[in-house]
Amino acid sequence: MNCGVYELGHLVMHSRHQDEDVEAQANALAAEFLMPEHVIRPQLRALTLGAVSAQERQDFYKRLSRRGWRKQEPGSDTLPPETPRLAASVGKALADAGLTDAEIRELVGVAPGRPSPFIPEARGLHLVA
Repeated sequence: MNCGVYELGHLVMHSRHQDEDVEAQANALAAEFLMPEHVIRPQLRALTLGAVSAQERQDFYKRLSRRGWRKQEPGSDTLPPETPRLAASVGKALADAGLTDAEIRELVGVAPGRPSPFIPEARGLHLVA
């Protein structure tokens, strides 16, 4: 899991105690923070919580594969494509604050010349009537 919660869990857990499997502990804390056991137990994390065996988990994934659901979820072909807007709005706010495209690229970690969702592609001139 690559998110702020992972890093938060890592800092909280390991500021006082160091274990041999730091990453697994951080992941467990982040998972509990995002999906508390009492809420999610009926639906997910069954293997981790001991509700199903490794064989039951493997059989479940085999059924998903046979149905083609590991590559495409049922009904997903009828959904409209998603249009992400957060990165573009962050980029616009940074540009409105006076940052150049080069400064935005550096800030978000995108190499020059590479496409970035934070910087809209340059469009040609438009005729305004």
